Amino acid sequence: MHVRQTRIAMACASLCWLLSACATRVHCDRQAAIAAALAAPDRPAADRERDTDRHAADLLLFSRVAPAERALDVGSGGGYFTRLLSSMVGPKGQVAAHDAPSYVKNVTAQREALLASRSNIIGMLTPFEGLEGQPGSYDLVTIMLMYHDIVRLGDRARMNQQILRLLKPGGRVLVVDHAAPVGSGLRDAGTLHRIDPQLVRSEFEAAGLRFSASSSVLANPQDDMTRASFDPRFRWRTNQFALLFTKPVK
Repeated sequence: MHVRQTRIAMACASLCWLLSACATRVHCDRQAAIAAALAAPDRPAADRERDTDRHAADLLLFSRVAPAERALDVGSGGGYFTRLLSSMVGPKGQVAAHDAPSYVKNVTAQREALLASRSNIIGMLTPFEGLEGQPGSYDLVTIMLMYHDIVRLGDRARMNQQILRLLKPGGRVLVVDHAAPVGSGLRDAGTLHRIDPQLVRSEFEAAGLRFSASSSVLANPQDDMTRASFDPRFRWRTNQFALLFTKPVK
């Protein structure tokens, strides 16, 4: 109980920081929207408890998600980040919660609850390499803690090409995952459920996306990256990377 109360207190402190650290009107509006998304009363309690460890506020800010945008959450699972995106894009926007048939059986109940929870969330059930939509359909694509699993569940090169096709010019891709040592490639993807951030960057650049920025908010130097990402000692607190890519404007 003490740990739960501490996390809730930290989350509340984060919200206060968000509302007090505004530099410009646009920045203030975005901070307020993030605070409201985190505080949405229909969010599951389990999601709220993970906000601090997952640095949700920082990642929403980093993604530059905005009202009325269309977002695609690849491998949305239980919908932790999908719901946050739903709040951020608002009633004039839309979020597609994607899952692959090869994976969805693990999250069936959570997925059904997610799709029924908000009118601006729609479902997409396709293989990872079969993402659907018209060219230029989305402003933002997110892949949260899933890219290492796509190594065994799908064709990453084809998926990344589909993402490029689905994005509007100037659209963004946010990839967050458990870090493996730089230079290790795919070595730890199937065993430790980690992936080399350098490899991830090279694969998205090979697809035609432009590297835009990285964030260190999820870095944890105490994690030596030798244990599985679900090891209880580092559950939700692994050393992680966050990479942002953009589709070039021709």
